[in-house]
Amino acid sequence: MYASPSGNTESVYYCTGPKSKRYHIAKDCKGLEHCSGEIKKCSKINAINKGLTPCRYCYKK
Repeated sequence: MYASPSGNTESVYYCTGPKSKRYHIAKDCKGLEHCSGEIKKCSKINAINKGLTPCRYCYKK
């Protein structure tokens, strides 16, 4: 069995609404409050492949 490279298995949340562009660390993130679709869970890599970018609340610098 091989270990996954770091970050490949991290789970994130995203909104399926038409205006959604971000992925989130937590399902209860402030950025998901106005989600007009469903909140779904996926891998961070999958979210990036969907064209989503990190939430500015979850991923503060």
